[in-house]
Amino acid sequence: MNKEHAHLVSTLENISPSSRADSTAKSYLNAFNRLAKFTKEFGFQVFPVNLAHMSLYLTSLIEGAIHSQKTKQYVESACYSIQWMHTLAGLPSSTQHPFIKNIVESSRRLLGKPTIKKEPVTASILYSLVELLKHSASLKDIRDLCLYLLAFVGFSRYSDLIGIRSSHIVFNDTHVCITIRSSKHDQYRQDMQSSSHCQNG
Repeated sequence: MNKEHAHLVSTLENISPSSRADSTAKSYLNAFNRLAKFTKEFGFQVFPVNLAHMSLYLTSLIEGAIHSQKTKQYVESACYSIQWMHTLAGLPSSTQHPFIKNIVESSRRLLGKPTIKKEPVTASILYSLVELLKHSASLKDIRDLCLYLLAFVGFSRYSDLIGIRSSHIVFNDTHVCITIRSSKHDQYRQDMQSSSHCQNG
């Protein structure tokens, strides 16, 4: 292999995981490492994952999740990580086998918990906050209040807003334009913009 080929192989290794967000790729890698540890302890083949070995691994996860009160996502994440690793390697995955799907469905029933919906933040709640903090001399209070208002009007997550810098904000006569460089809603990194219109009076 010449230097150019070696460079392309190295670049490919870095590009392939980018099919998922960095946090997702890291989560999948951690989940797959737990599988690798399990298979090594029992002397099983690590990769590609054998159907029987995978069923035993998922069973151990379910058993452990029941005792530690973990949610169904713990098992689902393990399956997603195994499928992703096989996809990167161009190999078929046992996660698509009906037997494995049955185990995953069982985990959802065994580990499922009722959804507790959070009360939504309303405009009246934010208005009360503004009234409470509008005379505050604390920069922290003013910063937090701005974040709450921006998140509300821009349907933004906290993780979207913490990356905002002064260079991302443009003040116009009628509105303020804020460029969000990184967002879960902007998976292809095309930059998102949020505009807040000003009202006289």
